[in-house]
Amino acid sequence: MHVFFSTPLLFVLLIIFSGCSSIYDAEENRRNLTTQFSSAQLLSGEMKVEQILNGEADKQFIRPPEKVLSGNPELTYWYKTKLSAALLKNEEYILEIPYPLLDKVDVWFRTADGRAWHYQAGSLYPYADRAIDDPGLVFPVPKGLVEDIDIVIAVNTSSLLTFSVLLMEKKVWMESRLHSKIW
Repeated sequence: MHVFFSTPLLFVLLIIFSGCSSIYDAEENRRNLTTQFSSAQLLSGEMKVEQILNGEADKQFIRPPEKVLSGNPELTYWYKTKLSAALLKNEEYILEIPYPLLDKVDVWFRTADGRAWHYQAGSLYPYADRAIDDPGLVFPVPKGLVEDIDIVIAVNTSSLLTFSVLLMEKKVWMESRLHSKIW
């Protein structure tokens, strides 16, 4: 009889404590950048990233980006913005697209002096090709920047495309991953 009552009590306590926001609340440590981006849908191969970064397709970009689209593998969905260096403290940051069902996602970061970084993730890229070994769409933001940085994202997918971009400190992202692996 004692075991019968203690098991449901433990279950109820677990539910109560897991719902407490004081245990972990990463939402206040994440910055949603989605509305800072503009977007364009172009035929795959129609533009190269250098042309997007140099502004050759600016007339085709709309702002804010459409949040939900039907994926089409014949199109490349382009997103771009300029990230203010003022947002970046001297910490490591992660850019996350919280929708892991996209086929191919390429992200470029470029500074005004021309330094560039390219990362890729998505269900059609092997883990070995990812900068961060994670099933999600996460990309390291170059560290130690004192100037604004251009961000360009290219998505090729046949699945429903939900566009959202979060910026967070790497330690916050790692804590959220640890928290999600507990369950």
